[in-house]
Amino acid sequence: MFSHNVRVPKPLACIENVLVMDYVGDDRGPAPLLKTTGIKEPEKVFLDVVNNMKKIHKAGLVHGDLSEYNILMWKNKAHIIDVAQAISLDNPMSEERFQTDVKNIARYFAGSGVKTDREDLIKRIRGA
Repeated sequence: MFSHNVRVPKPLACIENVLVMDYVGDDRGPAPLLKTTGIKEPEKVFLDVVNNMKKIHKAGLVHGDLSEYNILMWKNKAHIIDVAQAISLDNPMSEERFQTDVKNIARYFAGSGVKTDREDLIKRIRGA
């Protein structure tokens, strides 16, 4: 994802099955989860997340567990985390996991007042 310009922490090392990534935050603490931040401009953040989802899809990947719990907010930008379980689009489970990602993101942002639903989000990501 990093090599496809998805806003994810920079990967530093892979040790056995552990992916070590760069820290997102500062000396006062880590960047907060989207879930715990009060977003002032939900439409802007939604478009940022959608842009990252498009890049993930274009890279031939599916996050597989994308939700407000796996997005950090730092300097008014969404940073996608917990990407080690991502799978390729040719994996038999990719469509199911893609649909889960879409459902989670559409639900969260619809609850924040953004006009979206699963079908709209799929069209935005796949460009259909």
